[in-house]
Amino acid sequence: MKLRQRSRTNPILIVLLSCICIALIGFGVYLFLHSATQAPDTILPIFQVEDLDPAAQIGSLPGSPRGESEPAEDVFAYRINSTPTFDDEGKNGNILVENPASNQYLMVLEIAPASGGAMLYQSKYIAPNQYIESIDLAASLDAGTYEAVAYLNAVDPQTLELVGTLECPITIQIGKE
Repeated sequence: MKLRQRSRTNPILIVLLSCICIALIGFGVYLFLHSATQAPDTILPIFQVEDLDPAAQIGSLPGSPRGESEPAEDVFAYRINSTPTFDDEGKNGNILVENPASNQYLMVLEIAPASGGAMLYQSKYIAPNQYIESIDLAASLDAGTYEAVAYLNAVDPQTLELVGTLECPITIQIGKE
């Protein structure tokens, strides 16, 4: 009569394969989490177009909240100072405009008087994950307070065509009160 031999699995092999599986799962989780969040010092390649605004800095606007929930995919988010202050010559205005990393479009900021008239400022492209702290107005204004409109234009990064425009009323202060 033949006796069946029981095959015995080597416990060292089981431990080794378990460690390899755990390491692969950990690496997969790391890659998933790393790809889900954009590095704070980069612009995604799709947004690296000609004519990016040289005043735009990479990252989130200083002082902006961390860990905010991201808006829906079809929402164009932005941040802007609604009461920028400029010096007597219309320079160094603290506009604090941001195109958050969650956006899918380039941004172009335009500022015009609320009453109509010549454009006071126009940026070049601001990519998602970029912001501009201060700007200089194109036209000289007398000291005082002015009502204006900030037009935040969403631009498709592939075709560079205008997708839509958001209007944000702002109050510009020139000089000290």
